[in-house]
Amino acid sequence: MMKLSLMHKVVATIDKDYRSPILSAVGAPWGCDPDKVYFWRASANFACITAVGDQRVFLRFNSITERTPQLVEAEVEVLSTLAKLGLSVNAPVKSVSGRYVEVVATEWGAYVAVAFTRLTGKHIDSSDMAPEQLRAWGAELAKLHNVSGKLPSVFVEQRPSWVDLLDFAAPFALEEEIKAELQAVREDLANLPQNTQNYGLIHFDFESDNLVWEDGRISVLDFDDSARMWYAADIVFAVRDFFKGQTIDVRDSRFQLFIEGYRSERTLDDSELMRMPLYVRFHRLFFIARLRLCLDIDINNRDLPDWLINLYRKLSCRVEQYIADIRAGQIICN
Repeated sequence: MMKLSLMHKVVATIDKDYRSPILSAVGAPWGCDPDKVYFWRASANFACITAVGDQRVFLRFNSITERTPQLVEAEVEVLSTLAKLGLSVNAPVKSVSGRYVEVVATEWGAYVAVAFTRLTGKHIDSSDMAPEQLRAWGAELAKLHNVSGKLPSVFVEQRPSWVDLLDFAAPFALEEEIKAELQAVREDLANLPQNTQNYGLIHFDFESDNLVWEDGRISVLDFDDSARMWYAADIVFAVRDFFKGQTIDVRDSRFQLFIEGYRSERTLDDSELMRMPLYVRFHRLFFIARLRLCLDIDINNRDLPDWLINLYRKLSCRVEQYIADIRAGQIICN
C-alpha cells in the first residue's frame, strides 16, 4: 500500500470519466492518446488502462519517492528473463524511446512508470477454485521457483532480501513487544538452512488475484514485491487466505491440493512446511511497517473524502489486530 497522502493527491485529479492530467503525462512516453488513459486502481501502485498502438496495456506508476527507477528496472529484468525461460507473465512494453522504465515529471511530482501487456483470461478467487485448479496453482508456483533458480544472480541480487525487509520494518516496531518479536524473527530466520533448493527469488504475493486463467493456462502478474527469501515462504504468502483469521492447518483440503500440485513439479520437504508459522510472523512484521508508513494523513482534516478516512480506519484496524495477535502469542493469518 502506498502512502495515503500520495493516493489522495493523485486520485483528486481524476475526473468522472476516470481521466487525469497525471495519467496523460504518464502515458506520453509510450505514445498513448492522452484522452484514452483511464484510471483503474490504486494500491501499492497506481494502475491505468490504455493502448500502445493496437496493443492493450496496463500502465503502472508510482511516485519516485515510493519506487526508485532502479528497483523497477530490476523487476523488469527479472520479468523479461522469466518470459524467456518459458513462464507466462505480463511482459513489459518498451516506450517510444526504447526504454521499459520511464521517469515522468509533472506538476504533481515525478513518477516512475512502466507498461505491461494486458493478459487475456479471467481471475478465479481461491474460494471458487475446483480441486484441479488448486493443484494447478500450486504447480505454477513450483514452476516459478524452478525457473527462479536459473535467473542470473546480477538480477536477483538487485531485489531486496528478507534482511532488507526486516531492516525496513525495524523503525516501525514502536512497541516493546513488536521490537522483541522482530529481533526473535530475525534470529530465527538467520539460523535457517539456506541453499539453492530452498532459497531464491520469490514472488511474495502469489495470491489468486495475481493469476490470470485462460484455457487451463495460468499467467502471473505483479512481481513488484519480489524478494530473496525461502521458497516455502512464497507458499504460505500465496495461500494465507485459506486460513484467514486462523492458524495454519496443513490438513486443510485446499492446502493439501495446492501442495500436491507443487510437489508434482518440485521437491518440497515436510520440514520446510513446518517453518511456515515463522514466515507468517515475518510477513506480519513487514506489513505492520508497510501500513504504518502509508498511514500519513490526519483523519481529523474535514477536507478529506470519506473513502480515504474509511480506508485509513480499515488499515489502522489491521495494524491493531496484528499487534494484538503478537501480544497474545498467536500466529494468525490476517
